[in-house]
Amino acid sequence: MIFSRIQIFMTGTLLAAVQLHAQEDDIMDIRGLAGDTFWEANWPWLVPTAVVAAVVVVLLIRALVKRLNRPRPLTPRQLALKQVAEARAILDDGQPQADKRFSFAVSDALRGYLERALGLRAPEQTTEEFLDTAHRSPRLSPEALVSLGQFLQLCDLAKFARHAFGPDERERLLATAQTFIEQTDKREQQADNAPIDERSEVEGAMRQLNAPAVPPKIRSSAPTKS
Repeated sequence: MIFSRIQIFMTGTLLAAVQLHAQEDDIMDIRGLAGDTFWEANWPWLVPTAVVAAVVVVLLIRALVKRLNRPRPLTPRQLALKQVAEARAILDDGQPQADKRFSFAVSDALRGYLERALGLRAPEQTTEEFLDTAHRSPRLSPEALVSLGQFLQLCDLAKFARHAFGPDERERLLATAQTFIEQTDKREQQADNAPIDERSEVEGAMRQLNAPAVPPKIRSSAPTKS
């Protein structure tokens, strides 16, 4: 009796195992007919591609943020006013020949501004040469030229004659430089908003001013053959 029950149990278990194995074979057959999913078939190259794409995106974002945070270049006016402020700091450092170094710094700030903003070839010229060039420029008013001449001549006293400035002279030089830069920049902005004909006339005059001098042609004195 007991043996019969054990035999029946073993037979049922074997039949169940056979049925389960058959079901698994059917499932595998169905998968084989349907094929692998997209991710199952392509994951070996999709994963590295996604990693590379993520790295590229991170690098692009970092480059964009760095570009947005990069300081904008200073305009000629801003740079000149910054240099004038640095020249003022020379007077406070207590070093010898402060007036001479101050004069070089503040005059270089003004000359550099005129070269960058107006195209005048200022830094390598003497004061006389530069003033002569400035007087031929249509972009400087007569009042600005007078102020510029007085400013540079006073700077030359300290640069070459060891003149010692008083407090009033120093402040006057600083104020003159700042006012000259501000007024000239304002005049330039107004010129940019002027009609095209007026701007073309000024630009043509500036090209003639900066053009190299052409020596006159010398006629030959040799007699011509008859």
